Amino acid sequence: MSTVMFHNSSINVGSTVDIPTQQEDSQQSIPNQKRYKNISEIRFGIAVYPLKNNINILPAISLEEDTLYSFSTTIFPEICGKGITIDEAKKDWEYEFHRKFQEIYTKLNWERTKQENEMWKLFEENVDIQKYRKQTPLSFQQTGKIIKNKNIPNYKREIEWLDEKRDVVDCADCPLELLQYEAGQYFRADVLREYQTDKLIKICSVSSTKYRDYTDKEITEFIDSLPTTKNLSVSKSENE
Repeated sequence: MSTVMFHNSSINVGSTVDIPTQQEDSQQSIPNQKRYKNISEIRFGIAVYPLKNNINILPAISLEEDTLYSFSTTIFPEICGKGITIDEAKKDWEYEFHRKFQEIYTKLNWERTKQENEMWKLFEENVDIQKYRKQTPLSFQQTGKIIKNKNIPNYKREIEWLDEKRDVVDCADCPLELLQYEAGQYFRADVLREYQTDKLIKICSVSSTKYRDYTDKEITEFIDSLPTTKNLSVSKSENE
């Protein structure tokens, strides 16, 4: 069986081989090419990479092995996706793009290797980095507690985070474990928030934490337990 590759349409492909028809193998048939034309962004999961210029990715034929490939040679020659179907190969290419971008994106200039700096230059030339930052959710951990609020339906919860911000969430959109926490109980959450507005998009997961509120008595007792100058020993030279 032949190998199918994807590449930027500006490259000419000379070799051709027969491709199985839908009757022979529906999984290996050429997909609707419109799906791979005028691509303005690359998506993988919640990550969206807006391109500065649209690209066309069209099927090309190779005689290598019985594996399908998907790649954009002219723009990102080192990124190649593999799969047993064309759609799988394209998704694998999108994953490789996403993986390489994230590996380099989180590094400072001096932390990158020469090869990574060359790859990052390609990303900067072809991906709208500022737009990516604005439209990509921030993912991080927060600690919060459930707040009693009689003004919201029973299927909703109000959460107060340690930074004193509050969010009202629908239990239908939250992890099941959130219902295990009663008012006043703290929990740790992996959350997604909008980059520009800080609006809560989603609580991805929750877990227990030892953090809790302390009473005024406990705080007073803790302060009183701290050493003071009266408790410090005075050296012999100072006494003399």
